[in-house]
Amino acid sequence: MAATSAEQPTRETTTAQIEAHFPGVHCWWGLRTCRWWAYVPTAQGGRLLEAATPNALFAQVARAMQKPGEGLWTANR
Repeated sequence: MAATSAEQPTRETTTAQIEAHFPGVHCWWGLRTCRWWAYVPTAQGGRLLEAATPNALFAQVARAMQKPGEGLWTANR
């Protein structure tokens, strides 16, 4: 059974959850693009990411925030 709109998190709740999980990241829903966006600060100045769904944006931010050698498959395994 599909969730009703009252059961689905609001865009504000979704962006707040992503921002709380990744300190320093700013994300939003693009009203004109109808896409999810995030600004991820980096040592080089930052990256702008976009995705169709909150889950896809979360995954992209996680990859962008990952430090070299922190992947699931490292040379030490």
